Amino acid sequence: MAGTDQWFTPEKNFDEFRRWVTVKAGFYDVIGYPDGGVRVRARSLKFSRMSQETFQQLYSASVDVLLDFVLHPSRGWSREKVDDLVEQVIHFA
Repeated sequence: MAGTDQWFTPEKNFDEFRRWVTVKAGFYDVIGYPDGGVRVRARSLKFSRMSQETFQQLYSASVDVLLDFVLHPSRGWSREKVDDLVEQVIHFA
């Protein structure tokens, strides 16, 4: 923690990672608190209720976030490679 002598190892948590990607992709709500604080929260997303257009926007923005922060092009990742991998998973029989 900044400014202290305390060190910790962050927990790996897929749900928190998903929320982080969702916020970075621009799908969030800004929440105000009684103490004047403001927080950004990932939107609750239900794919079954989502329009195709919204899903495509979320997918595209999420891939951009992953390419910017996780799947670096310097490691051989590209939009095309991600899309091809997703297609393979979707059509896996």
